[in-house]
This record gives sequence, structure tokens and C-alpha cells, in this order.
Amino acid sequence: MRLECTVNKELITACMPVGDIPAHITVLYEEERPAEVYVEPVHKESRIGQILLGKVESVSDGLSAAFVRTGADQRAFMSLSDISEKIRPGDELAVQYVQEAQKTKLPKVSPVWEIAGNYLVLSSRAGKPVCSRKLTTVQKQTLIHLAEEWKTDDCTILFRTRAASADPDDIRNEFNELYNTMQDVKKKERSRSCFSVLYKAPGLQCSLINRCQPGELRRFLTDDAEVAGSVREACIKAGCLPEVYRDPELALYRLRSLSGLLDHLKSVIVPLRSGGSLIIEQTEAFVVIDVNTARYSGKKDRLETIDKINREAAVEAARQIRLRQLSGTILIDFINCDLKQEEELGKILNTQFYRDPVSTKLVDFTKLHICEITRRKVHRSLKEQLLAIKENT
Repeated sequence: MRLECTVNKELITACMPVGDIPAHITVLYEEERPAEVYVEPVHKESRIGQILLGKVESVSDGLSAAFVRTGADQRAFMSLSDISEKIRPGDELAVQYVQEAQKTKLPKVSPVWEIAGNYLVLSSRAGKPVCSRKLTTVQKQTLIHLAEEWKTDDCTILFRTRAASADPDDIRNEFNELYNTMQDVKKKERSRSCFSVLYKAPGLQCSLINRCQPGELRRFLTDDAEVAGSVREACIKAGCLPEVYRDPELALYRLRSLSGLLDHLKSVIVPLRSGGSLIIEQTEAFVVIDVNTARYSGKKDRLETIDKINREAAVEAARQIRLRQLSGTILIDFINCDLKQEEELGKILNTQFYRDPVSTKLVDFTKLHICEITRRKVHRSLKEQLLAIKENT
């Protein structure tokens, strides 16, 4: 299955207070509806994608993991599954931040690092070219054939969806640029002191812009001139120019009702148009989404009403998972779900997950008809982002 439609997107970054702390709220709109929301302190950037020279603090064979010092008072978790050679405490190696700290868990780093461009991503692990799952078989074959003309044996090329509509010369030039950057990181790894930053990834806004297909990004609007300057090049490549909002009488976050959006996303209850509702609870171990009949009064056919609520709940649950940056194990308890309904709801969920840039998979329905989902942990949940700002962590 492949979605052919181009999505109309708008990106907004606005300054707003979270408590007493100045913060940026970044909202990605798809077809004029919020699809992703991020909140971060104004002067604190995410370290996701950053490559630095870390020092192995300890190795746990039982956990098949190592703990790595990434700063004088900073630690991170690293899986040993990505390492072919044996490492020992005291070893220094280049690692990349791939996951932010989650609840009580340390941030995660990897010795296999990736450098992203507009059309492709270059991985330090050697391997055959890989293509986006959203591309057709013919498009994949064309790109893989192109890569065979200039691929080296010390990296893996991952083609992004937008590569299918790009000029081959532009893709080739970007490969050369990313490859040179990767070689520069390897050179710095041999000469820099411990904890040195070897590569700084594009900021959140640039990453979101680079994900857009040609012609998708209709507008980038911000009230921070510094942010506008930092995304100018990315915006031009996407086909638009950043706009700076200036109105001393009405702040951008108020104009776009972003405080109300945050309040909605902090709420445990999400009402559905059909009269039902979702109850979303984040626990230490997993996320639970309960589908509730709410205002159902019994005047209509009960089975028909439940089926309608479940179908709407499947679409909205997938949307809320992405909006709230929920990850890990997610359980959805639909209303009186039987095997036939499971199949239908599974198709609805998979269609929605296909739109999610973060890997999200429907595992199965349990014997108690609970839907099991896993979503890759990359960013903190929105709830944790807000809490981290208030606690200054």
C-alpha cells in the first residue's frame, strides 16, 4: 500500500511562556490540523542527532549494554548489538544521540551514526542501499541503480521519499557532501579530546522541514527572527521562505490559540464526534488508551453505534499518539471488539501509522481483545517535555 496524495503542511514556531520559563512551541499542521507538537526552552536545543566523543564507563554483558559518559556529569545508555568489536571501560568512541531521556531512563546513544540530507541519509554502518517504504518498487529500483554508480563500501545509503522526484545530479551532489561530512567526523574522532562534539545535527525545525515532500510545505511562520534565519536555507529547498510575525499587540501563540492546543493535549479525556471518548493514561511502563461510549444513551442500534465509535477512536488514537509523542508499548482497549472488528480496526490503524514518520507498529490483539502497539522512542512525550521545562532538565 502507498499513499499518493501530497499533504498540505504548515509549520509554526512561536515564543510562549511555560510557567515562568520562555519556550518555543513548534507545531506541524497537516491539512490545517495539528499533527505534531514540540515544546523546548528557548536557549536549550535537543541533542538528538549530535555526534560526540564519549567514554565507556561500564559494560554489562547481562544487559548487552554499556553506559557511556558524554560529558563530565552526563551519562547515556548504549546497546552492544550495534558493536562488532569488544569494548572496555575507558575506551573512547564516537557516538550519536538517538533518543532523549525518557522518564527515569537515560538518553540513548549509538556507535552507528547517521547524517541526514534532503534526499538521503548516510549511515556509518556498511551495507546495501535502503529505500523509504513509501516508494514504489520501480522507484526503489531506479534509486538503487543510481547508488551503485557511486556508492563506497564503508557506509549505507538510505533514500528518503523525496529522492524519487529529485534530479539525479542533485542526489549525487548531496551524497558527496554527506560522505565528506562523515569522513570529517571520522578524522575528528582520532584527534579530538573526550566529550568533544564532532557533528551538530540540524535543529528541530530544519529536521521537520527536510521531511516535507517538494511542494508540501506551504508556509513557515515564526515570531523569532533567529529561528527564521536558521531555517532559511531549508525553507528555500522546500519551496518557500520563512515569514517573521511581528505584532506587539497580539502574540503569535495567542493568535493561533497554541495555549489552548497544549491544554487539550494535556487533558486525559479526548471527546469524539460520535459521542464517545478516549481516556489516555501514561504510566511508567506503558500508555493505556481506553475507548469509552461516553454519551451513548441506547436510543440507536447499540452494535452500530459501538462500531462507529471504535472506527473513529482508531483514527483519533493514532492522531493523539503522534501529537503527544507517545512511545514504547501502547495498549488500546476498544469497546466489545470481536475478531471481525479487530481486522477492520487493524487496517484503519495501519493506514494512520503509515503517515507517522516515527516507526509505529500494530503488534497484535490479545485474547482479551486489547490492541498492542509499539512506537519507537525518539522524543520525550509532550507531557515529559513540559515537565522538563518546569524542572529545567
